[in-house]
Amino acid sequence: MDLRTAVERALGFLEQDFGFTLDRESPSHAACARFLKAPLSVEIWWGKGEIDVSFWLSLSFVSEHPVFRPFHSRQFELYRVAQQFDSHEARAWASELRKVVTVPLTEPRAAQAYLELCGALMKRCCEPLLRGDLSVLEQIASQRLSNA
Repeated sequence: MDLRTAVERALGFLEQDFGFTLDRESPSHAACARFLKAPLSVEIWWGKGEIDVSFWLSLSFVSEHPVFRPFHSRQFELYRVAQQFDSHEARAWASELRKVVTVPLTEPRAAQAYLELCGALMKRCCEPLLRGDLSVLEQIASQRLSNA
């Protein structure tokens, strides 16, 4: 199974329930996938035995924004965003992840299981963001700036 198929199976709800569009311009064999709903995208990268699932804000959006910065606060990891919404739920997800994914994410079955867990976490914790409320990302960006 390729990444595109695994992503469509596990995260297809982003298109159906939240109005994102899967970027089908990249080759289907590529080790990345992207769901778009301006100014937000959900990006998935698979390589070296790991999968990264992150939220990204478009460069044009952050360049005009009072909180976000082009090279400091455009990318937000799924787990960190989920923690901001519900830290208890995020910790429970991390615990479940350790039980379900017990091998490197180089195997398609493990990658599929991981993506399904990521989809479940998004549904449980990130619905406001998926509907367009960027306030949680603003909070994280503000925390980053104050720690810099």
